[in-house]
Amino acid sequence: MSSLGLPVYPELLPRYNIPPTSRLPVIISALELQGMQWGIEFGKFRHPNTKADTALRKPHITRLLTQQRCLVPINRFYEWPDSLVSPKYKNIKTRFCIHPPNDVMLLGGIYK
Repeated sequence: MSSLGLPVYPELLPRYNIPPTSRLPVIISALELQGMQWGIEFGKFRHPNTKADTALRKPHITRLLTQQRCLVPINRFYEWPDSLVSPKYKNIKTRFCIHPPNDVMLLGGIYK
């Protein structure tokens, strides 16, 4: 991660399928890498992923956006095409692997 201007963290073995509730390392400050569980629970509800428009409508998530932000280091992720946007993918189960040339990227996250 030195190419991103961040401290060098320990090498981590690749994991190719990280479903919600898995533990993974996140960066909560420039000097701290901490293991956290993917997904935030609010009572009986679990938020594995939160879109920006949803977060802005939910006060409990908005507070986290301003006070509890983190970075999630990843190598790649998979995205499934939306057949409503691209009709040619209707009834086709395919996915696209999204990754940068150097195989390092950071996703913005929130934690509780």
